[in-house]
Amino acid sequence: MTANDKYEVYAIRYAERSNRIRADSFIFTDDHTSVHPMDYFIWLIRNDERTILVDTGYDAKEATQRDRPILIEPSAALADVGVAPDSIDSIIVTHLHYDHAGGLAQFPQARLHLQEAEMVYATGPCMCHGALKMPFTADHVCETVKRVYAGKVTFHDGTAEIAPGISVHKTGGHSRGLQCVRIETA
Repeated sequence: MTANDKYEVYAIRYAERSNRIRADSFIFTDDHTSVHPMDYFIWLIRNDERTILVDTGYDAKEATQRDRPILIEPSAALADVGVAPDSIDSIIVTHLHYDHAGGLAQFPQARLHLQEAEMVYATGPCMCHGALKMPFTADHVCETVKRVYAGKVTFHDGTAEIAPGISVHKTGGHSRGLQCVRIETA
């Protein structure tokens, strides 16, 4: 790892849902009514050579539609740390659920990094089932398809290096093409 491969990593909280109950956290009914709060984050990885966003969060429109208020628009939160949307080189999309891919349109210049299995899942027959399609929003998936046609998506099948010291790893589970991000640190 060279000096140019050292990164600053920011966890940026953009929304919270304090009134969430356990039953809201599971695909199938859960009888528990205890509070199960949730915070929503995007992640910024940067150094002198590159600026990478991990997920984009969701915007005010999606917040209203899903009754999930935001604390700050993700793009405004990035501005607070000196990052303009057009300065994002790449976006690692961990998966295409609304709270991870809902702000893609705010970053039109960025190249997306996505597991091929996630795209197949989000555009395939599984989306005919209400419980499976619930966390997806068609507009966000369509934005990803537009990026494919614009040549701005790199698909991965498993583990891949995004940049020196940054890799993605397919884990599946929560969504078929879920990927996690590994950042080497000193």
